[in-house]
Amino acid sequence: MISVREAIVVEGRYDKARLASVVDALVVETRGFGIFKDKELLRMLR
Repeated sequence: MISVREAIVVEGRYDKARLASVVDALVVETRGFGIFKDKELLRMLR
């Protein structure tokens, strides 16, 4: 497993699942354009 200190932002749930199996890091899923509807997630990423 690869250790990464930074967070990794991905678009979909399958991307998140694939990366989570390879890296030891925080993987954040944006759900495509759903990020624009989720103000809390958008605020966190900024």
